[in-house]
Order: sequence, then structure tokens, then C-alpha cells
Amino acid sequence: MDSSSSVNGSMIVLTSGPEGALSPAAVNAELEKVLAAACLRDSHLLKRFLRYAVEHTLAGAGGQLKEYSLGVDVFGRDASYDPRVDPVVRMAARRLRQKLQEYYARDGSRDPVRIEIPKGGYSAVFHAIAPTVGGPTDAAAAADILVPQDNAPTNRLRWKLQWSAWTLLSVLLALGIAYGIRAWRAQQAQVGSGKIMLAVMPFANLSGDSQQDYFSDGITEEFISRLSSIEPRRLGVIARTSVMSYKNTSKHVDEIGRELGVQYILEGSVRRAGSRARITAQLIQTSDQTHLWSQSYNGDSGDLLDLETRIAQAAANEVSVSLNHAAATPQLAGPSAVRTKWRGAAIDPEAHELYLQGRYFWNKRSYPDILKSLDYFQKAVVKDPNYAVAYVGIADAYEMLAANDQAPADEVVPKAREAAQHALRIDSGLAEAHAVLAHIKFFYDWDFLAANAEYRRALDLNSDSADAHHFYGVMLMWAGRLHEAAEQLREAEVLDPLSSANGAALGLAYLYSGKGDQAMQQARKTLEIAPDDAVPHALLGFCYERKELYPQAVAELRRAVEISHRDSETLGWLGWALAVEGRRADAEQIIAELQSAPSERYAAAHDIAMIYAGLGETELALHYLDEAVTRREADVLNINMEFAWQPLRSDARFQALLRKSGLLVDSG
Repeated sequence: MDSSSSVNGSMIVLTSGPEGALSPAAVNAELEKVLAAACLRDSHLLKRFLRYAVEHTLAGAGGQLKEYSLGVDVFGRDASYDPRVDPVVRMAARRLRQKLQEYYARDGSRDPVRIEIPKGGYSAVFHAIAPTVGGPTDAAAAADILVPQDNAPTNRLRWKLQWSAWTLLSVLLALGIAYGIRAWRAQQAQVGSGKIMLAVMPFANLSGDSQQDYFSDGITEEFISRLSSIEPRRLGVIARTSVMSYKNTSKHVDEIGRELGVQYILEGSVRRAGSRARITAQLIQTSDQTHLWSQSYNGDSGDLLDLETRIAQAAANEVSVSLNHAAATPQLAGPSAVRTKWRGAAIDPEAHELYLQGRYFWNKRSYPDILKSLDYFQKAVVKDPNYAVAYVGIADAYEMLAANDQAPADEVVPKAREAAQHALRIDSGLAEAHAVLAHIKFFYDWDFLAANAEYRRALDLNSDSADAHHFYGVMLMWAGRLHEAAEQLREAEVLDPLSSANGAALGLAYLYSGKGDQAMQQARKTLEIAPDDAVPHALLGFCYERKELYPQAVAELRRAVEISHRDSETLGWLGWALAVEGRRADAEQIIAELQSAPSERYAAAHDIAMIYAGLGETELALHYLDEAVTRREADVLNINMEFAWQPLRSDARFQALLRKSGLLVDSG
């Protein structure tokens, strides 16, 4: 079909197609379907972009859709916007094309109309699609497997039996993966001394119920954790943050392999209804898309949790043999091989269900979702007081609130500490709990020697923890140990290549090292991955500020504020940049907003101090900075490196605060 189209009266005429013409009403109906799709649910700018392109094309103005007009009208750039410097429209167009491909490969595969934004322009093209006849749907084909029994029991035993079946499915799948990986010896030579890299793609939820996404996402995360623990110094497993961005993707395996830097991909699906579940998975070599192993497992009722532990250990041993290319390998023992999370006898089925729901919301990272996750984690430990991983979830939730300045640290950090210590009293080998304690000893206790020990312990237990590498790198960076910091942050980026937090932190390490151009390149690279994330916009703003390009710096930091819903930290950054630019009234307006923040919205004293420092108000800056140190606010730990404090460094009172913070103590 020729994809060109034109407006003719009330019809959009196609040069070819099954019906030859489409009405604007049909196109608008399709537009609303696409805008409501899951793949665009949280992409507000992309939805605005698509609506703008479609409406202008329908109005006969598609030829007028230029990069400059889109930057101003859709992305809020001002009249000084220069597309040659700011690639926001091009990057968004690329992401929008990918989202449309994903939608029509999955949810919209049977839609009678398709919307396209062809490369080389920004006007929309509309295709009339011939209806497909015949062929049962996947859901119908699975109906006989998934129909719940009318007389299925509803008591606690039913929950136990259901989860027993599901956990058995997961460990059987892990065993199959192990045998698949063993086949690598016959298919490849050892790749130097580096790691073999594997990614677990998000398992598709084929249950026909979006409320079950937490379960399929939980299966994905469990296999990431399980495979990460097998032999982390030889087998690297990509972190959840990066792989979840491929949920519902239509990309080919080889393309994903290149983007993530992996040799192998595990992908699959989950169907769940009543007491029955099916997990289907396949292990694929990305270089030539060879399917090394594929299997489906059907689960029925049966209390097989004890069997899970034995199978998980067997799977770990099988994979260890393959990776070492040896006939005999010592048995992987201790909690790092089969953690509490996998010990069937220790898991209450309802508690684990609550834990999966909690982790689902925690991974969304917004303030309301963190509170939801905390509620689920707390319900899980009430249901099973010996469930160590659920206590780690509680610790993660409280620690995240403190780290994001979304709650007073002196209120929530003691709760995080107690939860992590409780988890370690149950299982002293939980890497995740040691990582939380490391965060607390750094971000709250400001005990850098102890934090170093905890981070190293966490990485000894699980060297594939991108989060541990990330936060350890941040600690080293804020202590001024920039070379070591960059090493840790690069390792985090390898394990979690699509994480904007990893990319931005590495860029900031470059900026602190005086490598401004490299930092700006890293910021732009990160924005290509996550254009709707506040942190890389902030990094780019800092890069512009260092080059004294203040209008561009302010524009990027405004974008960060918008994305973060006027979070205290990003408001502080913006206020500081406005102050440095000389826009005193605007900076003071942000101070007033932070000082008048309602009780449910936390405002950090550190952020107010930054703005006063930019305004040259030394007394007020030191007053609020001292308050931030006293309150143990997380961001004040960057006092040794943050650019905002440069005018104050020679002041004796600032030096006293530096000593009070402990940052003059060698953390190595």
C-alpha cells in the first residue's frame, strides 16, 4: 500500500487499501484507542505529540508540522528553541514510532485503522486494514486450560496449593534454563575472561486480566534474582529496571541483544486462572536467534514447596557446571545460592502474594505507590513473621521515602534500619538487606567506613546488584573519590543499561571530574533512553550551567521540575539556577513555595539553602544548611562536591559544617 494520504471533503482518501477511504471519525476513534493503550498510559508527552500530529494532518496542515513548531507547541520550548541544539522532538518521534509499532504488534493487531508517523517527517499517515478472518485467538485456545472450576475451594488451603503449583513451575523452569545454558559449551567458545550476559525479558501476562500484571512481573523478577545468584562473577544478569522497558515490545531478539549487550535472552509468558497456571519459556542466543531450549509447564494443585528447594539447588549446580566448563563443581551452598526467598518451607503463600503486589508498586517509585507498597509489605510480615524478604521490602520502602526527601529522615530511617536488621536476623546472607543497611549507614548515619563494609558485603553476596554498584558509586563520588566512583557506576550501567539513574550518575561523576563535554554526551545519551525522566534533564541543566548557558540550564531544570511534579529537590535545583542567572524574584518565589509546602509534601532545608547560596545570601544559606545537616537530609552529603556551595567553601562556618558531616573522613 502506498502510505500517502490526502483530505478530500469528509474522507481521508488513500491511494490504495481495502476500502479506499477513511472518515475522520474513524481516524479519531482509532486515535482514542491508541492513546488509551497500556504502552502509552504514562507517556503524557508522547500522547500529546500523537494527538497534535493526527489533528493537524486531519486539518490538512500535516505539511506544516516542523521540528520547531512541535518543540514550541508540544514540548513547551520558548521562542529561542533551536532544534539543532535540542533534539527533544527527534528523540520523542523515535519513541513514538516504537510505541506505535508495539501497539499494532499486540493490542491493535486487529484494528481496522492504523496510524503511522513515517520517518523523515512528523505528519501522520492512516492505513485502512482488511479484516482478518478465521483462526482462534490465543486466549480462546487456552480457555480449556484456564477456566476455573466452579467448586474450587476458597479457604487458606486453596491459596497454599495454588502458590505451591506456581512456585514449582518457576523452579522447574529454572531447571530447564540450567540445562539450556549447559548447551552453551557445544555452541560457543569461552568469551575471554568477561561475563556471559543474559537478560530475562518481562514475562507476558496472558491471563486476560491486567490486574494480574503484578504476578507476571513478579515471575520475571524472581528469575532475575534466581539466575543472578548462580555464579555472579561469571554470569551477568541484566537488572529489572532495564528489562521492564521491553514489556510488550515488538523488537527482535538481536536488536534487544545489541541494546542490552547480552548474548542470551530468556523470554516467556504466564497464564493464570483459579488454581491452574502455565509458564512457557524459551532461551535464545541473540547473535543468530538460535532457540537453545523451550518448554511449557502446566501446574495443578499440590503442596510441593519442599521440592522447590531441592530443584532450585539442582538448577544452580547445573548452571554452575556449564559456566565453569568443568566436570565437577563444588556445590553452591549458603544463602547466596538459594536465598530465603526460595526456601519453600519458609514461604506462606498469601504472604508471598502480598509481597509480589508490594514489589509491583514499589517498582513504580512514585510517592503514592511507595506508600501502597509499604502497606502490602507490612501485611505480608503479619501473615508470615519469618518472611525475611518482605522485611527487606519494608526497609526498601522507608529508605526510598528518606532518599527522595519525601518524608523526614529522622522518622522513617529508624524504621528502615529495624526492618533490614530483622531480615538479617532471619537470614544473614541476604544481599539486599546488607545493601539497605549500607544506604542507611551512608545516607543517614554518615558512617562511611561502615557503609563501605556493608556495600562490599552486599556485592560479595551478589555482584550482579546494579543498585549496590550504583549507590556505592554515588557514595564514592560524593566523597570525592571520582575514579573509583566511575568504575562502580560503569558496572551499574552494564548491568542496568537502560536505567536513567545509572546513566545520569555516571554523567555527574564526569562533570565533577571536569569532563564537561563527556558529561553532556552522557546526559544526551541518557535522555535518548528516558526523555520523560527528571534526572537526566537535571544533569543536562548542570552541564549548561557549567558552560554559563543559563537560559538552557533553566529550561532543562524546569522540565525536571515538571516531570517530578514539583518535587522539593528539583525545585531546589531550579531555584539555584535562576538565582545564578540573576533572576532573583523567580528564585525567591520558589523559596516561598518550598517554605509554604503543606505538611503532606516534604520540603528539604538543603534545597532552600542551595537557592540562598545562589542568591549570595550567605547567612541564610548557612542557616538552612546547618538545619539540613542536623536533620540528616540525604542530599546534604553532596556538600563536598556540589557546585552550589563553591562561594561558601572559604567560610569557616562552612568548613565546620563539612567536619560535622564527616565528609572530611577518608571513606576508603
